[in-house]
Amino acid sequence: MHMSLPLMAVVMSVTSCQNGSEEVTNINGKANITFNVINYQQQGLDDVTTGEFGTRAAGDVSVLAHLALAVYDAEGNIYTTVEQNRGDDGYGTFSLNVPYGKYSFVFIGYDGSHAVQFNDPTRITFTDNYVPNCFCSTLTTTISDGANLNEQISLTRCVGCFSIRCSNGVPDDMMAMSYTTTGGGTALNPFTGFAASTTTRTGKIDFSNTTNRKNTQTANIYCFLPDNTATMTFNLSADREDGTPIRTRTFSDVPMKMNQRIYYTGDFFADDAAFTLTLTNADWDIVEETF
Repeated sequence: MHMSLPLMAVVMSVTSCQNGSEEVTNINGKANITFNVINYQQQGLDDVTTGEFGTRAAGDVSVLAHLALAVYDAEGNIYTTVEQNRGDDGYGTFSLNVPYGKYSFVFIGYDGSHAVQFNDPTRITFTDNYVPNCFCSTLTTTISDGANLNEQISLTRCVGCFSIRCSNGVPDDMMAMSYTTTGGGTALNPFTGFAASTTTRTGKIDFSNTTNRKNTQTANIYCFLPDNTATMTFNLSADREDGTPIRTRTFSDVPMKMNQRIYYTGDFFADDAAFTLTLTNADWDIVEETF
């Protein structure tokens, strides 16, 4: 059984404490904690069991639109959250002063404009059931007397991506691509790196400001998966401004995979359209297989 990087971080950090239930010598004390989110790793699950990163280069977190940290106490209650936006001073550095005790730290890096929600440590969500291009890492440890922390954190991508390429462009009256997905989830368990549960999800991608409509247009749908691989169904509808569909398509038995982008390329609006399936690797830039 493969272990995801976020879960591995939990196991390693608890072990490093030597005794996760050790007594705190001064319950009234506080410790200074600094975390530096240094990169996001393009790492296959096969590499996690050895603790070695794969051959893909690490990405600079400065390209991610947002970083967030949630701190939970030993009972799973939220202690504090800190959110940062790209361009903020000290982006990627989190400094805290916390009372001695046991904590779980959840780090999220993501794109898009929707807010992250940390109400439940095992169910991280975004507003409007949105799922962005998302990365995570976790650390669980006991902060005791005289122990300050200064840790470097690497994030791991925790989504797969379905991309529909409209190879002949889109009509002038198309304002949105709405979708319904089954087989994935809208909540992330960061301690496993997988979806907290599976559910039907609906959403919409705005095309109202699209220019050069005769050129190939792409709509990306990011998904939390219940496992490293998952079979999903995508129901897509190209809609006019009033919500009426111009063309609908259903893509069944889509072989989704964590940290992988899958492209379906074809003329979305042709009656006899055929689509080419292409899978790309963890960096989403090299073709691995086409059929």
